[in-house]
Amino acid sequence: MSFLRYYKNTFELSFLLIITFNTFLINSVPLHAFDQCMNFLLSIGLFEYLRKNKFKIKKKTNFFDNFLSLLIILITLYKSFSTYTLDDKFIYFVFTLLLISFLIINYSFKNILSNFKAIFLACLFPISKFIFIPLSIILTPISAIITWFFLNIFGFNAYVKGQEIFIGNGGVDITFSCSGSEQIIFAISSMLVLNLLIPFKKINIFYIQILLSCLITFSVNILRLCILAVFVHTHQSNDFSIFNFMHGSKGSLLFTLISTLLSCEIYKKLYSLEKINY
Repeated sequence: MSFLRYYKNTFELSFLLIITFNTFLINSVPLHAFDQCMNFLLSIGLFEYLRKNKFKIKKKTNFFDNFLSLLIILITLYKSFSTYTLDDKFIYFVFTLLLISFLIINYSFKNILSNFKAIFLACLFPISKFIFIPLSIILTPISAIITWFFLNIFGFNAYVKGQEIFIGNGGVDITFSCSGSEQIIFAISSMLVLNLLIPFKKINIFYIQILLSCLITFSVNILRLCILAVFVHTHQSNDFSIFNFMHGSKGSLLFTLISTLLSCEIYKKLYSLEKINY
């Protein structure tokens, strides 16, 4: 029993050290606010998942496991401190590599695939970088048209030119960062973390949840774009500017938080309904 308690403390402390190092690294570069929030979300989700499931597989490691784990750690640390810049995309893979090293030394290389869910969740960080541009290419023109449509529904005489929306003499340009791609990626990641910790019995219900989360997040971002278009005249204001706040990282994260909270509420409702029906 004392060994299990010692192993439990060592296990949790080791993973907390990985989280601490990765957080220090991305804050020192520094990464975009969305990336920092994504990193925090995945770190907390994985810590809770591994904390609950660490004794399901026997710890049977050997010299090869220990050597491979140490090698991955050393290479990752060397690469991290030698590049230390956003120009090298290796920084997006640091957390994944450290997690793999951690799993090898605790579960062995042979059993590493039994933790596929944890590895996949850690891979969401680099995956999000690959899907951001394709998703933004799809969403940007759609966001511009729908924003223009709702502005006119609400009584504003708006018109659109390409990806630019104008109200009077002022206008906003819907770029990739305004398309809602980051918010949708974050919302989906949040739902994947939730499903890892509190899974649905029926996978189809989770697919419905993902779809609803995307629709909610996209709709909330459209609301944000409408506000930006209406208050674009405050852009150069010396006083508090609604446009600058909504367009900046704080406003964007605020609306991301709202959409994520709404998605979590839907998840909770669907999970309760599933428990009642099944």
